[in-house]
Amino acid sequence: PSFDPNSDELIIQQESAVQNLHCCCRHHKITVAFFNDNAEIIEEKELVLSDEPKTVVKYDVNKQPKAVLLNFKHEGFLKVRMDSISQSFFAKKVTLIKDELTKGVVWKAFFDLVRDGLLSACSFVDIALEALPNESSDAIFYSILTYCARATGYSPKILNKNIIKPKLFNLVLEILISNQNLSSDRIILLKEKLIRFATYGEEKKIDNISKLIAWLDGTDEKLKIITGPDLKNKWDIVLAIHKFPNIPNSQKLEYFKKVASS
Repeated sequence: PSFDPNSDELIIQQESAVQNLHCCCRHHKITVAFFNDNAEIIEEKELVLSDEPKTVVKYDVNKQPKAVLLNFKHEGFLKVRMDSISQSFFAKKVTLIKDELTKGVVWKAFFDLVRDGLLSACSFVDIALEALPNESSDAIFYSILTYCARATGYSPKILNKNIIKPKLFNLVLEILISNQNLSSDRIILLKEKLIRFATYGEEKKIDNISKLIAWLDGTDEKLKIITGPDLKNKWDIVLAIHKFPNIPNSQKLEYFKKVASS
C-alpha cells in the first residue's frame, strides 16, 4: 500500500505474484487495520478490493494512525506487503501487538520481503533479535525462529557463517541461560535451534561447534545451567561435529561411539 499518516487516503495496489499473468487483478475481501503508537488497533476497515490495480480507501486521519496492516484478519488469500512507514514501525513494536494472529501476519509479511529480495536476511534477523527476548507467545516465538532459519537460505554462505548464524546462536544461548521461566516447549525449541545455528566462521574464527562439544561433554560452566542434551540433541551435535573440519576423524568416531552407547 501507499500510506501517508497525514493523508486520509490509503492507496492499495494489487499485482499478480506471477509476472506477465493476464487479468491478474481480482476482487478480494480484506480487513485493513490502523495502529496507534502503542501498536493498538484504532480503526478497522472491511472492504472488497476492486478488480483493478488500484483501490483507494478513506480513513479517519484525525486518529493519527502510525501504521497500517492489510488483511490483518487473514481473510483474503493473498500476499501482503508493508509500506516503508509501517515496516519501520512494526520492526520496533511488533511485540506490542496483542492479537496472536495479527502478529503472525506481520511476521509473515516480513519474511515475504526477504523471500522476494526486498529485505536482506541480515536485516530480518536483526528485527527478530530485538523481538525474541520480549515475545510472550510460544507459537509466535516458534514462527520467528523458524523464519530466521529459513532466511539463512536467502543469504550468502559466508555471511551466514560469520554474522547471521553467530548472532542467532548467541541470542538463543543467552535466552537459555538467563534463568527465565521458560516453558518446556520453548526450551526444547531453543536447544534444537542452538545446534542448528552453531557454525564456524571462515574469517572471524567463530567456533560455536566447540561450544556444542563442551555441552555434550559437560565441561562448559555456562552450558551446565541448561539441562543436558537429550538423545536427539546428542545425535544432532554428532552430525555437526562430523561437518566440522577442525576435528580429526578419529575424534569424530569417538563421539559417534559415545552417543551410540548412551
